[in-house]
Amino acid sequence: MKGRQHVGSPAGVLPLTSIVIGVVTLATYVWILAAEGDDSLADVAPFVALMGGSVGLAAANLVALGGRPALYLLPGLVLVCVGILGLFSIGLPLVVAGVLLLVNAVRGRWSR
Repeated sequence: MKGRQHVGSPAGVLPLTSIVIGVVTLATYVWILAAEGDDSLADVAPFVALMGGSVGLAAANLVALGGRPALYLLPGLVLVCVGILGLFSIGLPLVVAGVLLLVNAVRGRWSR
């Protein structure tokens, strides 16, 4: 099946790299906020949910759905937008992860 990517295939490297960057960034961010000891985590819960949902959707697409390139578009856009909002704290890795997903979505769309 052309256009599909799997975890072990060379085409699955970009989304897998993006997922790893997203999970590490999200875990680090939650750990730092939890270490502060106040209600900081409650203030950014929507952003944490967006990051977690986007990374989860990309991971589910790669593992369960066979890596359909078009389904990387939404998580890529969300990660880039959230990354731009948090550019001065944790945003740069999120922008990189989102761009990797967007590149994979565009590349997969025109490789047919």
